[in-house]
Order: sequence, then C-alpha cells, then structure tokens
Amino acid sequence: MKLVYGKEGPLFVILLALSIIIWAAVIVASFGIALLYMLIFFVAYLFAHSAYISHIRGTGARISKEQFPDLFERVEAACKKLDMQKVPEAYVLNSNGILNAMATRFLGHDLLVLYSSVLDALEERPEAVSFYIGHELGHIRRNHLLMTPVLAPGRLFPLIGAAYGRAKEYTCDLHGLTCCPQLEDAQRALIVLAAGETRWKNVNVSAYTSQMQITGGFWMSFHELISDYPWLMKRVEHITAMGQNRGYERPSRNFFAWVIAFFVPRVGIAASGASGLVMIAIIGMLAAIAIPAYQDFLSRSQTAEAEALMENGKTALVQYYQENNAWPKDLATAYPAASSSGVGRYTDTLVLLGPSGESLGILVTMKSSGVNPQIAGKTIELWTTDNGASWHCGPGDANPVDPKYLLGNCREQGAP
Repeated sequence: MKLVYGKEGPLFVILLALSIIIWAAVIVASFGIALLYMLIFFVAYLFAHSAYISHIRGTGARISKEQFPDLFERVEAACKKLDMQKVPEAYVLNSNGILNAMATRFLGHDLLVLYSSVLDALEERPEAVSFYIGHELGHIRRNHLLMTPVLAPGRLFPLIGAAYGRAKEYTCDLHGLTCCPQLEDAQRALIVLAAGETRWKNVNVSAYTSQMQITGGFWMSFHELISDYPWLMKRVEHITAMGQNRGYERPSRNFFAWVIAFFVPRVGIAASGASGLVMIAIIGMLAAIAIPAYQDFLSRSQTAEAEALMENGKTALVQYYQENNAWPKDLATAYPAASSSGVGRYTDTLVLLGPSGESLGILVTMKSSGVNPQIAGKTIELWTTDNGASWHCGPGDANPVDPKYLLGNCREQGAP
C-alpha cells in the first residue's frame, strides 16, 4: 500500500519554492535584519513550546516496557511497519475528554502523545489505537514537523497552503491504515472523532460516508478549501477506498467556493473562528513589532548617508585648513559637492556653520520627501569647538532629528 497521498509531493515542491523566494526577499529587503527577528521569534517560540513539552514529560505517563507494555508494543510494531529506525518518546496524557492524538518536536526530539480519552473510548477495540499511532508517526516520518517553519511563508498563500495541510492528513491516514490490522478498526478510529466515546459503536459506516454528497455545496466547499483538514467523512471514505483497493471518488467542490477561497489567505482550521482569530492576532502582534522596528532601521540607514557626507565635508575642511591655515567662508569652497541642493539620495543640503573663533560646524538637512517621515526635513550637525582638534556629532539645534535614528557614535555624543 502506498504511504503518501498523491498531491502532497507536488504541493510541497510548490510551497518550498515559494517559501525560499519569500524568505530570501525578506532577508535582502531588510538588509539581513530579518535574521535577527527570526532568531528572536525562535527563542520566544522555544520558551513557549518548552512549557508544553515540560507539561507532557512532567505530567504524562511515559509508555515503556514497564508501563503500558501493550501500547509500547504497538508503537514499536508501527515503527517497524513504517521502516522507522528510531522509536520516539511516547506518552499517555489526560485529555479531559478530547479525542485525538498528536506528535510534536522539540530540539530534534520527536514525541508521540496518546490522549487518554481516545484510549478509553477504544478500550473494546484496542487494535484501532494502532491507527492513531501510525497517523502521528506519519507526521514524524514525513518530516512534517521539521518543515513547518521553512514552509510558513508559502503556506499563507490561498488554496495551496490549506491544500498541503489536507494532503498531509490524507498521507498520515495512509500511515495509520498501514499500521492498523483491520480496515474496520481504522474506520472506527476516525468515527470516534465524529460520534464520541460511546456512540461510535452504532455508527453505520456506509451511511456516514454517504454524507459526502453534501460537501459539494458552496459553504462546505468554501470552508474545506480554507481548512487544513478534509471533512472527516471524506477521510473515512479515503481509507475505505484504499483498504478495499478501489478508486477514491469524492464530490466536486462548488466553483464559486473556489473563486472566493482564492482571496482568503490560509489562517488555519476552517469552521474554527477562534483558531483564525488567534492566527490573525499573532500576525498582527508580529507586524506591530516588526514594522516599526523595520521603519527605524530604514531611518538609520538613510541618516547614515548624511553622516557619511558630513565626514567627507570634515575631511575636506581639515585639508583646506592645513593648506591655508584658515577655515573657508563656506563649505562649497573646500567641498564642492555641498554647493548644490540634493547632494545625496536622502540628504538635501550641507551648510557651514561659522567659522567663529575656534567653533565650526556642518549642518545637514534631510530631504522633505523620499525619506522616512520620522526624519524628513530634520537636521544633523557635526561640529568642533577647538579649532578642529576634536569633532562631535548629534542632532541639529533647529528641527533636530531624533537621536535614535542616528548611528551609534553620533547618537551617543548628543547635541552641541
């Protein structure tokens, strides 16, 4: 039996290509600062995820030869069927009624978690538990957990981002079916998710899968197209078809649902407003942090030009003084580039302040347009009070630039 759903491979290639392009563009456009934010977000995620991993290891009962040996044998047997050399850590965790299982990854270590409620529900059909084990091992075997951050940008795209999520679920269902001795056990394992801890026993599988016909309508088509999960009845029919070695047929989705879904970026699980709102909130928080920081970075990169021009002007003034034993009456005499308006891409004018005794300065004004609004029209000054023996840099007296938009040395020296 094949273990990979047909569409997963092509969708993975498309998303990987899109994600690499987006990551590269973000890094280049941010002059590498995006790498710093990636590191910050990774550290934040590491601490947040470590709390859940610690909860699993500190609360759950680890499956071993000594503890739940029956489950341990199932996990080992499933790994053997799937040609997995390494058996992951596995735990039983109280799920407070949630019927499911999960796989997660932390610093290179894979963990398999079986929720207590699904184990209790399937106590009369223990072989069905092998389906859950195989399904979650599928995520580990296919490196779904490892590739999640890499594919993150591409998965925001409408249609294909969610389609890849659904393809992964179909793939992992095939892994579960491979590990499950009987097709009926696999069917019942999924039906538990639909009918609950006791009612699953009375569900008619054929009647349940026949409900697929209603999924071709606009609303059900739309919500599936923006979802990471296929409708459960489709998953049951899929493993039924594969277990019976026949074709998998499903209703076509509504055309207008495709059109509308094309304009909806992937935000997670359909039919779960809370999930979508959480994802939107996370994106909003990241944007609230990243966008101002990026704007500050751009402002500093633009004032860097002004500071470089002031340094060039200072060099020209010092050379002029060495040759003439006096300061020029205007900056253009020593530094012709300062004679025209718009001397740089972001810098408007450079003018000489003084000379007055031993005091001398160069005042730079940023352009009023074409630069970040925070520094538009603002001034920066480079000055000496000891006839050129030492120089200082900082915001100008009139309409000064905020020091935070200056580079380190200039920002630290303050105003004249």
